[in-house]
Amino acid sequence: MLSLNRLPSRKTIKLQAKRLRHLMAEHGSKLSHSQSLEWVTKLWGYPDWNTFNAILQAPRTPENLSVGDDVTGFYMGQKFIGKVLGIRTLGDNDAFSLTIHLREPIELTQSTEFTGTRQRITSTIGANGRTVQKMNDGTPHLQIDL
Repeated sequence: MLSLNRLPSRKTIKLQAKRLRHLMAEHGSKLSHSQSLEWVTKLWGYPDWNTFNAILQAPRTPENLSVGDDVTGFYMGQKFIGKVLGIRTLGDNDAFSLTIHLREPIELTQSTEFTGTRQRITSTIGANGRTVQKMNDGTPHLQIDL
């Protein structure tokens, strides 16, 4: 079995099952949707669809984020969408170094005299997806939607 951070989405698995069902039909074998889900489940190394489905729907945590994942959250109080470029466990899964490339740069200054945009973030987050460092209002510098 693959680790959680290497599994495709539930939507992808269902699409694979649909493709398998159509492929089998082209070759004269009829499969129901549930049968095709069970077959695809076995190909991924899991005993049955219910078990696999539960794993696919498990909540995301920093432990199961991986390079290439799309993430959303807030950085310095501003909403962002980005892609994980790097993740490294620090200690005993209590902290993670996370590098994210933002889809759109974020302006961090409030000055009209100069700009200070950022498109790449590297920060240390806890298992809750938040930095320990906080802004003046108490919100974390970085919050990942898990």
